[in-house]
Amino acid sequence: SLFLLTFIVACVGVLLTLTVFFKIKTVNIAGAKVYADSKILAESGIETGESLFSVNEDKLNEVLPQKLPYIKSVKVVRKLPDTLTIEVTATRETAAFPQGTSYVLVDETGKVLNKNASMLRENVALVSGVQPKNIVEGEKISLGKDDINKDFSTVLSTLKSSGFKGVTEIVLTEKGEFKLIYEDRITIKLGSMENLDLKLQRAKVAIDKENRINPY
Repeated sequence: SLFLLTFIVACVGVLLTLTVFFKIKTVNIAGAKVYADSKILAESGIETGESLFSVNEDKLNEVLPQKLPYIKSVKVVRKLPDTLTIEVTATRETAAFPQGTSYVLVDETGKVLNKNASMLRENVALVSGVQPKNIVEGEKISLGKDDINKDFSTVLSTLKSSGFKGVTEIVLTEKGEFKLIYEDRITIKLGSMENLDLKLQRAKVAIDKENRINPY
């Protein structure tokens, strides 16, 4: 029938568009420069000559943040007829586990960024009271029990999203609860993870009030 013929022609046209007409000639890396462009391109597996529409953004977001841990996510932008751009969003360390003379750095999701760092940046909290069980760069760190892993990720992500700064240490107690040490001088007992964002807001208000009275 005419409808079937039209459908087949349309399918062939789409297939040709995806496989023949638009081949990658140029790949650009944009956004955060956390790795050399050549390294990102190599790990992406993208090659010139392949179809512009064969690149899978979801697949890249699985592969690149694992192989190159300081990448948080990527976005694929196609510009016809032959240019592909990978836009990189970076992540950075939020907490660190002391390991002898070095540190294991993790971001706000608990992903290991560096398992053998020699120094710390500012505003990175040390984690004490627990030893990590799984230290693989590009994968989430394991602290043993699932509920502790979940709570640890909640603490990190809430600290990040709330903008609460000044935490110098995160302590896991023997009861499996978390405490925050603010500027090495004030202890914040978190209790359960329920309403953690609200708790941190209240803690900040209380700390700001005390700091106005005596910042030491």
